[in-house]
Amino acid sequence: MARFDARLLYPSASRDSPSVSASVSPVAHVGWEDLPSDAEDTFFLSPLEIENLRIEQRRRDMERNREERMRMISSQEQEPRSEADAWGGSDEEPDSTQITLMRRTALQFQASPNSTRLEMRILANYGSDPRFAFLRGRWKRAWDRTKASAISSMSKSSGNALEALTEYGESHMNSDSEQGDVSLINEEPIAVAVDTEEKEKMQRRERLREWSNKRRKIQ
Repeated sequence: MARFDARLLYPSASRDSPSVSASVSPVAHVGWEDLPSDAEDTFFLSPLEIENLRIEQRRRDMERNREERMRMISSQEQEPRSEADAWGGSDEEPDSTQITLMRRTALQFQASPNSTRLEMRILANYGSDPRFAFLRGRWKRAWDRTKASAISSMSKSSGNALEALTEYGESHMNSDSEQGDVSLINEEPIAVAVDTEEKEKMQRRERLREWSNKRRKIQ
């Protein structure tokens, strides 16, 4: 049986210098700076206290990150607006596309049973959209004119609808009166025929009475 030297399994460096031992750092040079940052704080704590300390540290980290994000958002909001988003005075005039959107919105407000609730819903969903800045005070004069125009338009529509309803009612009454006249015309011959028939019956009864009287006299 072939035999192998177990030393062949070690790296060549170990075979070449078997007397060299691994260097070990002296214990004297190990201190708190070589341990985790909170090792000194948790050295005398129980496992439960250590877990609570970890939770508190994570909470403080999350709070610090949130404050940093809020500062970033605040700095972005304080940045100067672009020319497209910059507001003018109350006499600022919107473009044609914006006027169309304002007109549609005003008509929706007039048609809605609760315009205030609809406005709050639009602000909640699209409050940051610059197209709906007129709900937050931009283009004030133009928005007031648009709302007044929508009110006038809705009033005219209601008036036209009422007029059409009135005309329909009058035409319906006229048709009923015409039908009444026709029915009276149709009923007149019927009444004449009934009167003629009654007269004939009375005449027959009269002749029958006369015949009976004559026969009684003869007997």
